[in-house]
Amino acid sequence: MIAPIPHFQLPLNLPHAGRIARRFVVLLKNAGHDIHPAFVTALEIEHLLAPHFEAEDNPAATIASRVREEAARLGRKLVDDIESDGLGHDRLGQCVRNYFECLELGLEGAHLSLGPGKTRIRSSGRFEPGPGIVRSGLPAGDKRNRLGPAVSQIG
Repeated sequence: MIAPIPHFQLPLNLPHAGRIARRFVVLLKNAGHDIHPAFVTALEIEHLLAPHFEAEDNPAATIASRVREEAARLGRKLVDDIESDGLGHDRLGQCVRNYFECLELGLEGAHLSLGPGKTRIRSSGRFEPGPGIVRSGLPAGDKRNRLGPAVSQIG
């Protein structure tokens, strides 16, 4: 029997979603993926959430709902772009999960972050690497590390 995917169901937090959007951009750029569609989508997300990045609270409910729906649509597109470009790795997967949690879509984020090459949950409840996973503990030049030297530079 497969264990259910653990996730958090958090209240809407557009300011923190904006911070995660900036993290998408930095991770993709530092890894040299700024020519891929995933990077363009990450910039779209960052632009959408930029007005809320420095705020302490969400905007008015009607605005927040509209921004949330568009942010979720772009987040799903980002996941598709990451997978089609073969850019997936643990840090991006964790950012995807956190991003959707900030949009009150924790379960969806958990499912999306467990795509090909990401960490999978086995029935034992232990986290085990999926095929093609990037292990951040590898030396920067290690051929098993698909992101190369940028992985050690991402903080």
